[in-house]
Amino acid sequence: MPETAYIATLLAAAIEGKPADTPATTQILQKVTEVEKAVKALKTTTYAKTYADTLKGHRATNQVAAKTATETLKTQTQTKTQTQTKPRTAVRHVTVLLKKEVETPEFQGLQHRNALNDMLKQPAVAKVSRSMKGNIVLTMAPGYAGDTLLSQKNKIREVFQNWPIRDIEAPKD
Repeated sequence: MPETAYIATLLAAAIEGKPADTPATTQILQKVTEVEKAVKALKTTTYAKTYADTLKGHRATNQVAAKTATETLKTQTQTKTQTQTKPRTAVRHVTVLLKKEVETPEFQGLQHRNALNDMLKQPAVAKVSRSMKGNIVLTMAPGYAGDTLLSQKNKIREVFQNWPIRDIEAPKD
């Protein structure tokens, strides 16, 4: 007999002064079982509703953030287009050339990107990756040119201080 049923049986017997095996005890046991099922169903429903509400909140937040980001990007693009006097192709990548046949430390692109952005005090680097030749490629974030990064080679060398750097340059077209 489950613990709650046993307690209900004892309770009914004590209250009515009757033996534990009576129709009243059976009714109490049925009611306790019904209450247990109702509580379980309520918990499940509450959890599902809370989860659904949370998802709705996340979707709404993401939609607002996406709309804001799109509007900001449009504004930045319009401002840049209006202020540029002559068209110029911005450097989108910077290549950190490594010495060949020298052992390199473990590559951690996200940590390297964050370290570069911290040193530059701006989110200029969007991605740090390895090229097919084994070099390090720094991809600039929209709105930032690689020229800025190329003028600060010492900061790149500092972030990749344990790496066998041969040179830092813009890719050749």
